Formats: sequence, structure tokens, C-alpha cells
Amino acid sequence: NKDQVSMAGMNIDLMKKFIAKYPNRVKHENISKDHILLTATAAGLQKNILTNKEAAFVFDKPEILYRKK
Repeated sequence: NKDQVSMAGMNIDLMKKFIAKYPNRVKHENISKDHILLTATAAGLQKNILTNKEAAFVFDKPEILYRKK
């Protein structure tokens, strides 16, 4: 629908678990014990996270925002 947009945040703890299990699936750098920098391109992230059933859990429940007319 052109009058709404859906957004979902990434759960960092779940992303850490995903990267620990599949370290080569998403290009990244471990900045520190608590910080990960995702270095993959947008296309790479879409391919390896958004369309991957094993990675779908890293996102929180989507919020739907509606355009106010």
C-alpha cells in the first residue's frame, strides 16, 4: 500500500548468535565483544538475511506506519 511503510529493527543479540553459527554468511567485523559492524552490501544483506529462513528471527516484529492525510 502506498500509504504505509513497514519497519522492523534488528535484534543484536540474535544477530550475534546467527553470526556465531554462520560466520561466513554475512560480511561483518567484530569491533569489540559487544559490537558488530555489518560490512556487506545492501544486496548482500538482502540475500543473506532478508531472504534466509535461518536468519529471519534476527528481526523484531515489524511496525506499520501510516501516512496521515
